Amino acid sequence: MRLDSVEYEVVPLSVNMKCRFVQTFLIIPLALCISSCVVNLDRVFSSYNYTSTQPNQDDIVGVWIADEATLKDMRTRGNYITTVPPKFVLNADGNFKMDNMPDWWKDGFGEPRGGFETNSGTWKLSKSGCCWEIGLHFKAPNLYTNVGLLEHRFNGKPKFLIERILGDPDSGNEMTFIKQ
Repeated sequence: MRLDSVEYEVVPLSVNMKCRFVQTFLIIPLALCISSCVVNLDRVFSSYNYTSTQPNQDDIVGVWIADEATLKDMRTRGNYITTVPPKFVLNADGNFKMDNMPDWWKDGFGEPRGGFETNSGTWKLSKSGCCWEIGLHFKAPNLYTNVGLLEHRFNGKPKFLIERILGDPDSGNEMTFIKQ
């Protein structure tokens, strides 16, 4: 067909409908798959990885304080007062003390309840699958749990973070502690 010296190709309606049909049924499932996976992009682009080689115990012993991102999350999402930050003290003799930990740390859904916990017990490095973590055995109540150990190498010396995932791991909610 020719109008005003411009040529137009007439495409049958059935071809356009087939293309729309295929596009719709490819895009919609793809969008649903992507939206169903909540991915913490900070973790994807982080320079920290779970520790795959056994760390030196001296690198783990010490005082670990909640980082600024954790304190901000505690204030905004959890409505906690953060004047005294949560901390772990890991001793060389295998004992530890946990101070001022918000109650959402052990809630199965990571939900804040407004309280804090101080507790103590023993700790040890343990391997779970391919990665090393810190096992915490609390005195009362008799509770055993693990916290993740992340590492990044700066100038050949490992720098570690302790990570506690809050609730569903896919939620992206976590508490991170840095060594003082």
